[in-house]
Amino acid sequence: MKKLLSFILCFVFFGCGSFKTFRKASLNSNVWIGEPIRNSEIKYNGDLFFFRQLSDDTQIALYYEEQIENDSGLVYTTMMQNFGWTFNGDGWSGNGVYMRNHKLGHMYVNLKKRMALHIDYANEYKAYKIKIIN
Repeated sequence: MKKLLSFILCFVFFGCGSFKTFRKASLNSNVWIGEPIRNSEIKYNGDLFFFRQLSDDTQIALYYEEQIENDSGLVYTTMMQNFGWTFNGDGWSGNGVYMRNHKLGHMYVNLKKRMALHIDYANEYKAYKIKIIN
């Protein structure tokens, strides 16, 4: 019984969030990876930024494109639904054990969906495109 309890505690505290890093992810990872980013690190002129290396040594970067700006609401809604939230017309609600909250000042990337979203400190969001470098 003691071993089972230890296993469950280890799984809950160490196993649940440990795969949400770029070094442990691949292009087929269907999870939102969030990392802090300063507003000054984001480029709005189309240049690549936010370079990350994946588990198979594939490199990705993000870039801004005006056309993707129109999809920011879709990307935000998709991420919130994947986090376990439901939009009820007045706001977001949820009551699941596995719900995640977004953090301000973070870039969220879903490699499988090829979506990226930055939520700034004013709680405003913008979508970005993912470029696979190699």
